[in-house]
Amino acid sequence: MYKNFKKYYLGIDPGTSKVGLAVVNDNKEIIYKSIVKINTVLDILQWIIEEYDIEDVIVGNGSNHRRILGMINIIRVARNNQKKRLSIHIVDERNSSLEARKIFVDKEKQFLKKIFCYIRSLFMDLDDYSAFVLVCRFISNSGYIKRQIQNL
Repeated sequence: MYKNFKKYYLGIDPGTSKVGLAVVNDNKEIIYKSIVKINTVLDILQWIIEEYDIEDVIVGNGSNHRRILGMINIIRVARNNQKKRLSIHIVDERNSSLEARKIFVDKEKQFLKKIFCYIRSLFMDLDDYSAFVLVCRFISNSGYIKRQIQNL
């Protein structure tokens, strides 16, 4: 169903109460994005990984990333039993919120709309855009990659 591009990546911006998610294609386009509560994220992760046939999960090294890694490892074990690959990559999320705000504001073309959008962004959760930033960092491999979790 979603096979127009070779590959999809799942970006995860972990937080203590909510998690930003973004599915991004090879062309760095957002296919799906969402912000979910931490207690519902496992089911959503399973759905996204199966629906988009994700092979690379990019996780920010934020406040709750170890809990998210545990959840992804549960999914990875199940996929390994099905002979499907799932790699986990840890990416430095320093300044990702600032980049996310810039992306959110830059989508507007007119100057006044940009100002309004910037003010609005100060009161919004942009964790889904931060997840997008993490995937873009991974794809461009610009020195933000911390480590890859080895396959089981």
